[in-house]
Amino acid sequence: MDYRKEIDGLRAIAILPVVLFHSGLPFFNWGYVGVDIFFVISGFLITSIILPKIINHDFTFLWFYENRIRRLFPALFLMIFSSCLVALLLLDPIKLKDFSYSIFSSIFFYSNFFFWQEIDYFESNSELMPFLHTWSLSIEEQFYIIFPILLIVLVRKVKKYLLIIIALLSLSSLTLWFYGNIFFQTATFYLPITRAWELLAGAFLAIYVYRYGFFQNKNFSALGLLIIFFSFYLFGSEGKLKNLFMVLPVIGTLLILSVRKHYSLVKAILMNRVSVFFGLISYSLYLFHQPIFAFAKIYFIDLEFYQILFFLILSIFISYISWKYFERIFRTRYQSRLNFSKTLISLSFLFLLSIFIGIQAIKTDGNRSSYLENLNYEESQTHQLLEDLKAENETDAFIDNGKCVVNANDFTDELRERILECKEIFGAGILFFGDSHAKDIFNSYQYTSKREFIIGLTANFCQAHEKINHCYFPELGSFIKEFPEIFEKIYFHQAGYFFLTENNKELNDKYLLEQLPLNDSSTVFGISRNRIQELRSNLDSLFNNIIIIGPRLEPHIQTKYIKKYSCNHKFNTRENLDDAFYRLDKVFIEVFNDSAYLSLQEILKFSIDTDLLNCNEIYWSDADHWSRAGEKKFGKRIKEVF
Repeated sequence: MDYRKEIDGLRAIAILPVVLFHSGLPFFNWGYVGVDIFFVISGFLITSIILPKIINHDFTFLWFYENRIRRLFPALFLMIFSSCLVALLLLDPIKLKDFSYSIFSSIFFYSNFFFWQEIDYFESNSELMPFLHTWSLSIEEQFYIIFPILLIVLVRKVKKYLLIIIALLSLSSLTLWFYGNIFFQTATFYLPITRAWELLAGAFLAIYVYRYGFFQNKNFSALGLLIIFFSFYLFGSEGKLKNLFMVLPVIGTLLILSVRKHYSLVKAILMNRVSVFFGLISYSLYLFHQPIFAFAKIYFIDLEFYQILFFLILSIFISYISWKYFERIFRTRYQSRLNFSKTLISLSFLFLLSIFIGIQAIKTDGNRSSYLENLNYEESQTHQLLEDLKAENETDAFIDNGKCVVNANDFTDELRERILECKEIFGAGILFFGDSHAKDIFNSYQYTSKREFIIGLTANFCQAHEKINHCYFPELGSFIKEFPEIFEKIYFHQAGYFFLTENNKELNDKYLLEQLPLNDSSTVFGISRNRIQELRSNLDSLFNNIIIIGPRLEPHIQTKYIKKYSCNHKFNTRENLDDAFYRLDKVFIEVFNDSAYLSLQEILKFSIDTDLLNCNEIYWSDADHWSRAGEKKFGKRIKEVF
């Protein structure tokens, strides 16, 4: 395939937003869209390379995978090995052990599955994971394993319908993408079956071009570039989108790839020396920027603008060195100074060293003994608290005493029958329902209550302020109306941050709050009265005589600050955030003025001096959920009111 400068320009348009997104600079929350452009380019290029060889019976898997190894492995293994060395020097045992598991997932190309189980890509803690970005590389490698086999079969068996079949496969994957973003968003982001449509879209175009040639209309590339920039604007204005807009950068990329001749303006944007430069180093830049910024944020916690600028320049410099003096040495069979056997021997050195570091770190529990030897008493206490908290969070189960004190994340037929049986034994019970914040309330109440019939329905992300026809809400509402005497009291509670606004934009997650520097005072928060009214309307449509538990204060002081300043540090709350939650409580009182309402802020009277942590206990498991110690502590305050 002939070299096309505009593809390097497309790579530049894809990589720079991704790097700026991971750097933490404001206004680039849409930067992750660049990965979708990469997927389309990869599908197009790989199909353009292998399809002619398959049709001419000149394709061999040895040739194909040798080229993939030469293209992808050198810079990848260099990045992994160098990151391992930095991790040994910089990470504490908790982070080093987690990091070590990610070494294997990155080297063996299953990191998309690994991180799917570990973290949402958009959570604040994700920015501290040096290898998180390898999820997309793993998807590409999985595609490279399956797609050549599929293409060979299709060419030999149904060559006439090849375009139609690839189109149907892509549309099927796209349908799963839309469906998945409604019901299982994190899995949809990471899984190859819901990402395949982007790679297959590129493959479809490559097959079309091979059969019928490129389009001649220059307007296509101009329109494609416009669509890509417009999609950046849409994603930037709407925040984290997972809907129909995702097809826009894919369509824009396809339009640019579909022509060979471009208007001068398109050439000026895609084929200038700067764009081509960043396109050439894009693979190394993609690999190295994430660990550089992850380690920087682990060490410095909150990066100042000048630090972000420094690490941006450092990322570009290291990527250039990697591209010029490492990638290009191994690049192709004919241009490389090394034959394939020497290539494998050279790369196996980095591979084995990285594996060895990972195994040793896991065996030594993250080099725990040697790490603790260098800590003073206060630092040691802080580390032990954080270790205990991590273990607690990893085993955070729903409480079930085997009788009638039970919390569940779904309203199953089994739970329904169990509740009816408990009513016969103990009389009317107590019900708590809502999201994960309601789970905290349930746990706190059952720790201190002597009641024997307490039910919780508290599933993550089951909020009632937008749609009431999801989770378990309709089934629960119907059940309560069928058996109105089964519960003496019914309490509803959900996270309060959904009712805050920032720059007149409603928050759809807590990502912004988790990104706040510890000393932030400039962010201005508003209240979404509309969402609170929608919450009331939705609850009234299904439930009668329920008690609303108002939003609690959320400190959003993350464990990274606790590690940095230690357990004896006197933290201060962010006055702007505290004020927002106090105002939020007042609006809740106004909207639910004729309903039973409990102000959790008045009940808890949270004081950061005594209610955040000490060197014996941490009362918050993360920035907005209670730990077990916190559930017991705050349970004593809610006992008399509930």
